[in-house]
Amino acid sequence: MPTNTSVEELKAQVIEPQNIEQWGYGFYQHNFHREISIVSNKLPEDLVVKLKDHALANRDSDFRHRLAGQIAEEYETQFDSAPELKKELDDFLSQQVVNFLGQQTSDDFEWFAWTNITKPGEFNPVHAHQHCLLSWVLYLDIPEAIRQEYYEPLTTSASKGLIKFYSNYSPDDLTFNPRTGDFFLFTANHRHAVGAFYTEGVERISLAGNITKL
Repeated sequence: MPTNTSVEELKAQVIEPQNIEQWGYGFYQHNFHREISIVSNKLPEDLVVKLKDHALANRDSDFRHRLAGQIAEEYETQFDSAPELKKELDDFLSQQVVNFLGQQTSDDFEWFAWTNITKPGEFNPVHAHQHCLLSWVLYLDIPEAIRQEYYEPLTTSASKGLIKFYSNYSPDDLTFNPRTGDFFLFTANHRHAVGAFYTEGVERISLAGNITKL
């Protein structure tokens, strides 16, 4: 019969994203088939605040029909009314593509985004993205109560409130406990999931997107 996992063992399963000092970003690989990888970074706080304000002010276009999430509030997030903010995000995304692929983006660089406002009990099941090249997620607000949930009750697998990436070639996975401002870029076919949290009175806000042209 399985036994509960210790806090130390749960901590060992979960990555706290960190930037490598000489690179300025984080880079993660599965144990096997190392071509499967993830780039992480952290946005400046002022840019996170501006993006969060913009996302929450633009909740007119329900986007659930395009998404896998079991989440009641998911909205397409356009930037036509905020060209300067779009340029800031354009520049950041372009640099992360350079970090990930080692190539500059072109004048045709193109992406679209949506906002997820996740409440207790909601989650993203295991899925991959289609009809795009790269995908990304940026956490605009994660209360600390959500980040601490996976410690209790103790179970054999850390999942609550965490984002997990699955290898397509082995049982290996990479599990992250993101903070407000954390960003992840990955290949569109990289299967991933986000676990539910259960703390009442809080919500998690993320901005996600697909890159369709480099």
